Amino acid sequence: MRLGLTGAVFFCSVSAVAYGFETPHAFKQKYRQFMSQEPTIAEDGSVALGEARLFYRGKLRVLYVQGDKFEMAYQHGRLLRDDIRQGALPQTAMIVRNSVLNAFPLPPNAAESVIKTINHIYGGRMVDYASKSLGISEHEFLADAYGMAEGSGLSADTVVNAFTGPETLQVILGEKVGGGSSLPAPLSVSECTDFAVRSSRGDGMIIGRNTDYPLNGSFDRFPTVVYYHPTDGDQKFMSVTSAGLHTAGVVGLNESGLFVGIHTIPTQDVGKNGFPAFFIGERVLRKAKNFEEAVRIFSRMKPAAGWAYTLVSTHEKRSAAIEFNNKNFVVRESRSGAHIQTNHYMTDAMKSANLDLNATVNQDTQARYRRVQDLLDANNLRLDADGAVKILADKVDPITGQTRGLGNVVAVHTTLTSAVVDSHARKVYVATGTAPVSLTPFVEVPIVEDFDPHSFLGHGYSVLEHASYHSMYPDLSRAEQLYIEAKTAYETDLNPRKSAEILKDVVIADKDNPGYQYMLALMYAKSGDFSSAEEVFKAVAVSGDEHYRLASNYFLGRIAAHRGDHHTAEGYLDKVVLNASPRDEAPLLTAARRSLDKVKRFRFYRFNHKSLAIFMPEADVVQY
Repeated sequence: MRLGLTGAVFFCSVSAVAYGFETPHAFKQKYRQFMSQEPTIAEDGSVALGEARLFYRGKLRVLYVQGDKFEMAYQHGRLLRDDIRQGALPQTAMIVRNSVLNAFPLPPNAAESVIKTINHIYGGRMVDYASKSLGISEHEFLADAYGMAEGSGLSADTVVNAFTGPETLQVILGEKVGGGSSLPAPLSVSECTDFAVRSSRGDGMIIGRNTDYPLNGSFDRFPTVVYYHPTDGDQKFMSVTSAGLHTAGVVGLNESGLFVGIHTIPTQDVGKNGFPAFFIGERVLRKAKNFEEAVRIFSRMKPAAGWAYTLVSTHEKRSAAIEFNNKNFVVRESRSGAHIQTNHYMTDAMKSANLDLNATVNQDTQARYRRVQDLLDANNLRLDADGAVKILADKVDPITGQTRGLGNVVAVHTTLTSAVVDSHARKVYVATGTAPVSLTPFVEVPIVEDFDPHSFLGHGYSVLEHASYHSMYPDLSRAEQLYIEAKTAYETDLNPRKSAEILKDVVIADKDNPGYQYMLALMYAKSGDFSSAEEVFKAVAVSGDEHYRLASNYFLGRIAAHRGDHHTAEGYLDKVVLNASPRDEAPLLTAARRSLDKVKRFRFYRFNHKSLAIFMPEADVVQY
């Protein structure tokens, strides 16, 4: 078991922590002959590795794997090795590292020790808890991680960190807001949108899903569908993913017609002793044959952080949200004929567990829900696959009524996978371009029970697309693509100065979006260029958006306090205290009152710009 460290203990004891995952010798011996196989070109033109096959439909990788957990993951890793090493898996494994380096300044050697310690304290504790709860060894629990490592050539540490990293950040976020101020604030919170309605073309269901994730340029670079054929007694299932991300617990469908799609719900009800949520979702796909069986599995496996799983039984015409965290579990079954889920708890029992991060996050999840509801109502709660794609590609902010690149839209710059399930037609449509991927071609593939690797290439397929946004709003589209570049410069390259330079062009391309201007000001501040930050914050402080006006006044106050101009600082902070809504702006109001008190007492309040945790998906900060 890996012992936990928090707060200041990181700084004095990290070198004493034992950690590290490595494929056991027994696994290498057991699978030596299996791993001696080399990929070959099959008669049908696919790439073969034993029973596994790799096909292509346009830019979509279609992968069929067969065997036990280790064997299927190894086949995935080996057949897509080159893509995996350039794609989402190594970048996802660095998600904790980048959060630390961007928001938790430390000397280089200390930083690397802290990063490794955090990964293994949090990820290791989850692995330890899960394996003991299941009554199996840690190595058995990690069999597919070892298979992916051996197949891809990446380290087992990399694979495990990618598997547990997103949940680690959610646990850290909950702990930090709960008072763990020594911990690094995550760079972002993953946000997704999905819905399920009756089909307008038959007695089936239509499911639409956008997965919004922070890794632009890697996650969306290698779109992949995996068909899993377990030989250990579990049923067949499929996933919509990116090369190397082997879990089906993000978006998946099994041969019993059960769909699962995960949603992050920020909450303080977190704990290291919990199952990795992605594992829970895949276990449902492997084991559950109907809605009630799926609910029972979910109820027995508490996650480490806060999540909602959309659960749809296409055969039973039932849909629900599994709202759960480390403390509670509730099922919200939809009875109206339509189910929608974004990134907040909705049941009375769970509403109080929603974490109030900032106004932009709260507004966005509510607005996306509202927009999908309006669009479904306009279609009388029935859709075909093309109509579902149209909703997933929607770019209207329901609060302003404007078409936008950034701000409360379903198709957002972090939409990195997108899919539509049509159970009546027995088809799945998967987006194949770069973000927002729901504006790119959706390629048809069969549902899992109809997939036959021996005849797959002999079948034709259709393509669906709704991409008019790019041609109708070229300036908005260009600004959004530049924003993705700026986001990558900050989150992946760890270069706020470079991000600020790109953001200047973003503001020129879309001058009417206050979110872009506010982000430019924040990035200047992150870079230590307070004079440029002040100039832009002053412009945003008189904009038409109330939240950005208030937030800009707050940061103007912090900058003035940093240079010792307490009269000016008090003036700015007073504006926030007097005008911020206690209901809608609670985190900002709390921060402004705290800052105002310190300025009045000390006439100086240091602004540690290096620890500023900028939240680019929502154009805000994680904490003020």
